[in-house]
Amino acid sequence: MSLDMAGYSAPGQSNQRIPVSPSVEQRGLVRPVLAQHNGREFKTKPEYFLVEFPSPLDAAKCASDIQKMINGYNTSAPSKLRINIRIGIHVGDLVQAPGGISGDAVSVPRSITKYGSICLTRPVFDQLGTKFRRPLQSLGTRSLKVPVELFKVVLPWEDEKEGSKGFDRTRIVVLPFANNSPNPMDDYFADGFTGQLISTLSSIGGLKVIGKTSVMPYRSGSGQLDQIARELEVGTVLEGSVRKIRDRVEITIELVDSSTTERLWGERFDRPVRDTLALAFDIAETVAEELKVRLSAREKVLFARKRTVNPDAYSRYLEGRFNLNHPTQVSVDRAVRSFKQAVHIDPEFALGYAGLADCFNIQADQRWGPSGLAMSQAKTSAAKALEIDPSIGEAHAALAHVLGEHYWEFATAENEFKRAITLNPSYAQAHHWYATMLLNIRRFEESYREEKQALEYDLYSPVINTGMANLLAILGRTEEALERYRRLLEVGQEYANCHALQSMLHTSLSQFGPAIQEAKKAVGLEKSPFNESILGWAFAAAGMKEETGKIIDQLFGRMFNEPASQVWTALLELAVGKQDEAFPLFEKALAAKDPDLLRFASLPWFETYRTSPRWERIEAMIGMTKAP
Repeated sequence: MSLDMAGYSAPGQSNQRIPVSPSVEQRGLVRPVLAQHNGREFKTKPEYFLVEFPSPLDAAKCASDIQKMINGYNTSAPSKLRINIRIGIHVGDLVQAPGGISGDAVSVPRSITKYGSICLTRPVFDQLGTKFRRPLQSLGTRSLKVPVELFKVVLPWEDEKEGSKGFDRTRIVVLPFANNSPNPMDDYFADGFTGQLISTLSSIGGLKVIGKTSVMPYRSGSGQLDQIARELEVGTVLEGSVRKIRDRVEITIELVDSSTTERLWGERFDRPVRDTLALAFDIAETVAEELKVRLSAREKVLFARKRTVNPDAYSRYLEGRFNLNHPTQVSVDRAVRSFKQAVHIDPEFALGYAGLADCFNIQADQRWGPSGLAMSQAKTSAAKALEIDPSIGEAHAALAHVLGEHYWEFATAENEFKRAITLNPSYAQAHHWYATMLLNIRRFEESYREEKQALEYDLYSPVINTGMANLLAILGRTEEALERYRRLLEVGQEYANCHALQSMLHTSLSQFGPAIQEAKKAVGLEKSPFNESILGWAFAAAGMKEETGKIIDQLFGRMFNEPASQVWTALLELAVGKQDEAFPLFEKALAAKDPDLLRFASLPWFETYRTSPRWERIEAMIGMTKAP
């Protein structure tokens, strides 16, 4: 530690000479504090001390106490005798040489004292634990002998910084944790623990937690803290690292104010892997405490539960969650294998079953695998998870989704959605799935409110943003819808569903040129029955029924392999005036509880096709409510 008397000049050095007497006072005031914190002076001059400490924490506490003592002294001292002390702290080696002691531990602290009343380097920052409670503010990187990041200790009497540029401190993002494990293949563990923390924090009603889809673009460490704050509109950032070695895991945590970059809390944990889940709850509870968020009575009971997991089962679970980051058919199959291994190792591991339910829901929605199998497995897996642990919000959401989307048990599904959101208020997927079900049963305003909630927690999810654009179009807010589609396609031209939905909106507005253009883009990206039918519908609306007929023939040719084409082929039959060909297809979709039938039944663009008594009978079988 270097302690430098700011503005001091020895006789003859400057016309602006400060008397030597304050330096004498300085020594009288400072030396007792050095002794209290095990400081050893090894170099002194009238204007400064160089002091060695056993640990960075001792040095930081000593520096804070010295400044507190000097501040008290200056309050009553005459202005000419007031002291301005600047302190620099660094970790490094001392080199004993004939000319005295040297090395970075000597040169660096002296060179950084000019940056603040207490300034320390990144190596010191990294070693300070929670026992040092003063906020730390990053000053950025400075070039000394080598570039080094500096931090300023924010002292109690210094002006309070404005918090987070207007963003609520309880709105928080968990940035992807760095993998510091010797094995780079342990990325899955760091990534999975990030997701676990997001999920656990999301269960605290007083916090607003950003969802994982919006978090993952920062996985490479891209983006400065203030940039992340602006993009995600967060007041607080939680970041850290994971180091896994055999059956133990070391996790370093840092909670930072996103505007001032003040370090609000930080700690390093060394735990057995079996305690990792319990650690996630401990961290979440401390974050809430630091942000002055009170847990509800229900949350206190939830957080008080003891949680240990089989380390092998938990590792397989995190591996499964890692594979769901970008859910392709191959990655979801891998996730299923990982979750199955987890519950095979520990048949009472509820999170493993919840993970399986998520996988099977994806497979059912995407129609990957035998018809009906995935939806049955999703329901069974979610129910098993809740049988073991009814407090898992994700499992309630998974059960709600499969009941609403594939079994059409809308009332039961709604109760499950509400339970999921009560348990996990920031779970964006639950809000989005609930919005989808509300749309399917034509409760459009309520659907819009839920999708808006989903967006609050997962701003950059393409699926949620597409859902919001679709709802805006349904509600007649055409310009807003088109603008959202435009922004989505600026980010990712590969969003086939976005092109298809935009095409539907153009068709409904009799804008046939743009409708056909967008539909062709959708088909070019993904030749699905839905996208082809939207192109065929645009052709039919534009009077190009011959082109529509060609698409009907193509869909019929693929119908045995792609049952989804029944609903959309029926749409095209109606569009060319062939009701007798359309309704047998609708009847087959009804028998199979095809979710596409819900889309056709709810979207206002198809209202003119839903006036036949034959259709009313189908609606009654679905259990649809009349549009408000």
